[in-house]
Amino acid sequence: MFRIVPPGNAAGSFAEGTAGKAVTLKGHIPQDVIEEIRSRSNIVELVSEYVTLKKAGKNYVGLCPFHQEKTPSFTVNPDKQICYCFGCGEGGNEISFLMKIQNISFPEAVRKLAARRGIVIPEERPAGGERRRDEERAGLIKVNRLAQGFFEKNMMSGKGKQAREYLAGRGMSDSVVKTFALGYAPEGWRNLRDHLTALRVPDELLRKSGLVVFKNERQVYDRFRNRIIFPIENLSGEIVAFGGRELGGGEPKYLNSPETPLYVKGDNLYGLFRTKDEIRSKDMAILVEGYFDLLALWNAGVQNVFATLGTALTRRQASLIGRFTRNVALLFDGDAAGRAAVERSLPLFLEEGIAARVVILPDGSDPDDYVRKYGRESLEGLIHKAPTMVDYYIDGIMNNADRFEGTTRLARETIAFIRNIPDVIQRNLFIKRCAEKLGLDQGMLKEEVNRESRRGGPAVPERRPGSTVDPVELYLLYLMIEFPRKIPFVRESGILECCNEPALRTLGGRIVEIFEKRGTVTMAEIMNEQTEGGVTDRLLAMAVNDPPEEAIVDRMFHDTMKKIKTHWYRERHRALKRRLVEAHERRDAQQCDNLLMEKAQLLNQEQKDHILRGEQ
Repeated sequence: MFRIVPPGNAAGSFAEGTAGKAVTLKGHIPQDVIEEIRSRSNIVELVSEYVTLKKAGKNYVGLCPFHQEKTPSFTVNPDKQICYCFGCGEGGNEISFLMKIQNISFPEAVRKLAARRGIVIPEERPAGGERRRDEERAGLIKVNRLAQGFFEKNMMSGKGKQAREYLAGRGMSDSVVKTFALGYAPEGWRNLRDHLTALRVPDELLRKSGLVVFKNERQVYDRFRNRIIFPIENLSGEIVAFGGRELGGGEPKYLNSPETPLYVKGDNLYGLFRTKDEIRSKDMAILVEGYFDLLALWNAGVQNVFATLGTALTRRQASLIGRFTRNVALLFDGDAAGRAAVERSLPLFLEEGIAARVVILPDGSDPDDYVRKYGRESLEGLIHKAPTMVDYYIDGIMNNADRFEGTTRLARETIAFIRNIPDVIQRNLFIKRCAEKLGLDQGMLKEEVNRESRRGGPAVPERRPGSTVDPVELYLLYLMIEFPRKIPFVRESGILECCNEPALRTLGGRIVEIFEKRGTVTMAEIMNEQTEGGVTDRLLAMAVNDPPEEAIVDRMFHDTMKKIKTHWYRERHRALKRRLVEAHERRDAQQCDNLLMEKAQLLNQEQKDHILRGEQ
């Protein structure tokens, strides 16, 4: 942990907002604070920031953000404030969802949710590696915020005149500059380093942020110099990295932050935090390659757009955009590099079940040039008329099959491409068209596709290992959570002691304990209990659906408890029978007498239970 003391009362210092205290992250959070956060949960609102949800009865459904799927199986229950994926088994409450989606710790997820609701959490020190990781992440986010303030201030100062003129020359409005927080890194080797050092930011954080390059003790300099700066935000709006465009004619023209503990290039998309709502609203996204392509489209009123970050589109990025829409238009430069980028992207969209169109811009234009010259309506017309990725593949890519070698190569590439088409009808239609284009026998091409698919088809989502948990015992716990008023009845019956699975007995006892303390219990809080055999996951899968009708609740409890008790007696009788056989084989008369007496007592108790339940 580090302590930051600002020089004097420097505004915007690294310790701003900490009242001179060390920057600490909370570990143990009081249970009453966690309960307050849970009581004010809005899991639909939170999940909607990452997944496009549609109403389905009382629940909402969408494509799971944790595994690749084409049919929505991720279910959110607003009444119980829980979510569950029937495809991969991931699920939980609002806290566990945020932990998983942002890859953060429990305390950090709680803090984020508390901040959203204006809930104050007492500061306490966690222990070990978790504290160090959380502090490092929080420190890096703070460093990036301070750097962004520095860049924006320079943009508006005399130093930023050239940058402002360049942006104006490219038609960027003041609104775009402000919305995307564009900044300027001035010429000079140590401007940012000196600024952040004056705010007492440790060198180790500067090194890890990627903003300052430490070649050796004598060679320490700013990464971004004389560049327009583009902040790169994650889906939560936190600045995790920066991109820079050279203004002096130097190389490289564009430069991005290196990968850091905050930033992995293949996991992020430029602008998506700002544009995701418009993408979701229009149910269509436009993919461009660069910062200025995105800004030019936004400037022209086309706001359902996102951009890659100087690298080829990755599977993780395709999956990320798939959370918000299943329709994408690829709007890349019309040159060879742009076409190559399109060809690399197509299989990824096919695997994700995303319907993609390929927009070919005329005259070698790039999106920035085209929209500035012809306007939004013309661009939207091109997108509307654009061929699907399958049509583009057949009519564009396969036109090179003019020789035997070319046909052979394309046939093999086509087989690999076809394997990625999930819909059987579309796949067969594509096989037919490709066979005609290549002059191949359709049956032979189909057989080759099927053979390759058998060798290594698309990965099936990994399901969690099953368990031998008794479904009837599990159902009793589910009923207790759904109808807490019946918990005293369950407790007094002693039925939980008849559960054969230790994990269920333990969790059942915990449910009773929570009820006795708070007078109620919810599935959302049970999700934080540690159990074996995937018990909480299986309860969650049951809980996202509608509970039994109130009119039959008593009967459901009665029948479920009867089945558990009947099973318990059956297992006890089997155990006694086995022990009797063993005692008889040993010729142990005393043990046989004792076991026979125990069996008689068990039969007697069983008959009493039947009488008490009215089952004479």
